[in-house]
Amino acid sequence: MKLFQAVIVSVVLASATVPAHAAEVTVAKAAELGCHRIERLVTLRKIDAAFLDKFYAFRIEKLTQSSPSDPAFRFRSYQAMASDGTSRMVEILMDAKGKGTSHQVIEGSDGNAPTWPKTDPVTLMEYALHYVLENGTTKAEIAPFYNQLTEATLTQVPGASGQMVAQAIFKSSETSKILTVIQGLDGALISAEVK
Repeated sequence: MKLFQAVIVSVVLASATVPAHAAEVTVAKAAELGCHRIERLVTLRKIDAAFLDKFYAFRIEKLTQSSPSDPAFRFRSYQAMASDGTSRMVEILMDAKGKGTSHQVIEGSDGNAPTWPKTDPVTLMEYALHYVLENGTTKAEIAPFYNQLTEATLTQVPGASGQMVAQAIFKSSETSKILTVIQGLDGALISAEVK
């Protein structure tokens, strides 16, 4: 009996000492953390507030790492596109846990973006990503966006009753279908559909 107790104690202690760095994040979680990083960079005044106010889209890519210190994700956040077809962007490289390791602003022309009266568009995109994170392991139709998300856009569109709503459109490398998440301009979920 004492041997059994000793084995149990050893297993419990060993599992408690497993390093936290062992857990990698999904692509969808890395995208959400990329949005958080934009907010943090603006707060720290490392990038200008237009990256919050004029946010239009992001692209995320899982990178091949040849060593653990190499970046695991490339997150690019785009501002509204200008008439010349260019867009200002910030590129954030992240480790396997989704922590930003570096950022770079890539200049382009300044586009006209809609005014977001209640919540900035980066926060609205985060809320839409929460839908993916909360449903990606329980709903088969959401799983491709949870595991192999590639890009998303956020726009204002008229809602069913005529009021403006936020529409987030997600794409995945696993499917040709798209996920559309509709939210109020305050971030309240209205609907989500894959087709």
